[in-house]
Amino acid sequence: MADRGSMPGAPREVKLGYLHVGAVEHGICRYGRLLAAEARRQPNVRVLERSIVLTDRPARNARIVRDAAEALSAADLIHIQISTAGDATWGRDLRAVVNLSLFRRFSGKPLAATLHDATTVAALGIDGVGPLVRRVTVETLKGPMRPMVRLARQVAARRIDLGRLWRPIWDFRHVSPYVVARWAARRAHGLFVLTRKERDALTALRRDGRLVLIPHFVEQAPAPVSPMIRPGRTRTVALAGFIFASKGHHLLIDAMPFMPDVKVVFVGGAGFGRSGPGQYRALLEQAQRRGVRGRLEVTGYLDDAAYGAALRQADLAVCPFEDNKAASGSLSSLIALDCPILASDTPLIAEYNALSAGAIATFSPFTPRALAARIRELLDTPREQLTRGLGELRERLSIARIAAQHIETYRRLLDDRSDPGASPGVARRMEPA
Repeated sequence: MADRGSMPGAPREVKLGYLHVGAVEHGICRYGRLLAAEARRQPNVRVLERSIVLTDRPARNARIVRDAAEALSAADLIHIQISTAGDATWGRDLRAVVNLSLFRRFSGKPLAATLHDATTVAALGIDGVGPLVRRVTVETLKGPMRPMVRLARQVAARRIDLGRLWRPIWDFRHVSPYVVARWAARRAHGLFVLTRKERDALTALRRDGRLVLIPHFVEQAPAPVSPMIRPGRTRTVALAGFIFASKGHHLLIDAMPFMPDVKVVFVGGAGFGRSGPGQYRALLEQAQRRGVRGRLEVTGYLDDAAYGAALRQADLAVCPFEDNKAASGSLSSLIALDCPILASDTPLIAEYNALSAGAIATFSPFTPRALAARIRELLDTPREQLTRGLGELRERLSIARIAAQHIETYRRLLDDRSDPGASPGVARRMEPA
C-alpha cells in the first residue's frame, strides 16, 4: 500500500481527524482522545482533533458541527464515537441522528465510527425496518390516549398534577438506540465495535464487510505498585467509574449485609445525561434502607491520578455487570492498574478470559449472596494470585497495538471509496488479524 513516489514498502502518510463530542470527562470522549493521542505516535500519521459540546438548541448545534467539519476538512478520514445509550454526546434520543446527519453533510469526508453500547440494540429485539415501523406505529396510536390514562390514574390516587398530565404524549426513546445504530451502519464508511456480542447484534445492519471488531484498548499506566497493607485494617472493595445501571452498583449494595466487615467504595460519581442524578440518589437511598450507608463511600469524579490511586488501594475491584453490559473503560483501567478483579459471568468477561485464561475471576449466579460469598473468598486469596493473568491482557490489548489495528483499517477504508450502502461483497473484508 505504498504511495506512488514513496519508498518501497513505506505506508503513505494519512491525515486522520478525530472529533470528540461531549464533556471531556465522559468515558466515550476519553476513549476517543486516548486513541487519537496514540495515533500521533504511529509512523506516517498526521492527526487533527476537534472537541465540541452540543446543546439543546438545534440552530446552535448546526453551527457547532459545521465549524467542527471545517476544522477537520484537511483530514483524509474522520473518526467519531457514537453511543446508542445515553444522551450526553451527540444528543438526546433521536436528536443524535439529526446532529450526526448534519455533521456528515457539512463534512463530506469518509467517516469511521465506533459504536458504543451496541448491546442495547440486541436487547430491543428489532432486527429490521418492519419491526421498527410496527413499534413506531403503536406508539403513535397510543399517544393521544395518554392524557386520559394519566388523568384516570391521578384521580384514582387522589392527586391531580396538571404538569404531569400535559407532558409530551409520544415517547420514541425505546426505539432510538436502533435508529442511531442503523444510521451508523448505513452512513459510516467503516463501523467499529468492541465486543463479539455487539458485532453479532449489528451483523444484520452491516453485511458488506466493513463492520470491524477491535477490542477496547488497555491504556499505558504507571508501573504497578503493590499497596501497603496494614494489619487489622478494614478490607475494601471498589467499583470503578461513573454510575450506570448496567454496572451493577445495586447488586453490590444488596450484597453488603452479607459481608459486614467489608467497606465498599464507588470510585466515581453520577453518570452523565438526564438519568444520572436519579440513579445516584436511588443507590444512596437503597444503601440507607439496607443499613449499610455508613460503610459505603462515593468519591465523586476524580482525575486520572487520584482515580488510579483510589483503585490501587482497594483489596479487590468488583464489576457486577449485567448481562447486556457492553465494553467498559473502567474495566480496562483496572487491568492497566493491575487491580484484582471479580466480575459477573457475562459474555463480555468471557472474551477477556479467552485471551488470558482465568485473568478475571467470576461469580455466578447473579445474586447478592453469590457475590458476597465470592468476594469473601477472594479477599482471603493472595493478591499476586488474583492478578497473575492481567499482564497478558495488558500486552495483547495494549493501546499501541489497538491503535495500529485502527490505522491499518483506516487505510483499507480509504483504499475502498465505494458508498457505505454498497451491496454485500463490494467492499473487502475489514476484520483485523
